[in-house]
Amino acid sequence: MVGGLVQAAIPYPELTRRYVELAKATSSQRLECAAQATADEYAALVCASIAAFSEWEVPDTESFYPDDPARDLNKSSKQAQRTYGWAMALKRASDPLAVDGDPCMTLSYVAREVCPTRTPASQTGRSVSTDLILRDHVSGRPVVAELKIGRDKDPFTALVQVLAAAAQLAPPAQRARLRTLDAALPGWSEDPRLEVVVLLAEFPVRNRHRWEQLAYASRLSVALEQHPEVREHLSRIRFLQIFRDGTDRVTLSASLPVRAVVPQKPGR
Repeated sequence: MVGGLVQAAIPYPELTRRYVELAKATSSQRLECAAQATADEYAALVCASIAAFSEWEVPDTESFYPDDPARDLNKSSKQAQRTYGWAMALKRASDPLAVDGDPCMTLSYVAREVCPTRTPASQTGRSVSTDLILRDHVSGRPVVAELKIGRDKDPFTALVQVLAAAAQLAPPAQRARLRTLDAALPGWSEDPRLEVVVLLAEFPVRNRHRWEQLAYASRLSVALEQHPEVREHLSRIRFLQIFRDGTDRVTLSASLPVRAVVPQKPGR
């Protein structure tokens, strides 16, 4: 028992299980899962996961990550090219970032490497973390974001991962914990819904199954965003591109990567 709450094991709903299985699957297996995915199926998985975590209790004072003043300091140059470096570039942005092509979204950094199910050490269960929590300054809503750089897992797996994390953060008790991340800014919107974003960085031009994955995943995200049961909990489900220049300036775009046409050699 912690803080007067009886600590049950962390729920392990089917949506979380799907992500864990996809992360271990081959590229061909993930492509097959993406091809078979439907909005009704994944809407049911999202809602079932939210229901499971609505029954799960953890103190709202419990942090999503260890309290360490040096957490964002003294990283290696290799880490600077990975999620950490991109997250810090977002953090250093002096103003919220407008999304080119979507005037309804303006995003800013709140936190990185958030584990929605981080609990007292005595609690057991499987955890799924998310790369970033952002804030949409147009809507005032929290944004659960997964960043995929280069050849990191395919877009469909990224979508399932971020949906699993968002479902864990959607219940009211978890939203109360989210508020503690952004104490320096004006309060979150009273709208109880979250936003979900997959950020694509350095999308690989040539990579097995990536373009097919992106097509399936982007269609699924649109259908889920419009699904009436999902809209009760998640207001937006988007793919965005993120760019980072040599000065660490970050820009965002609502346009998806476009597959370049490779010219055929003469005589073919």
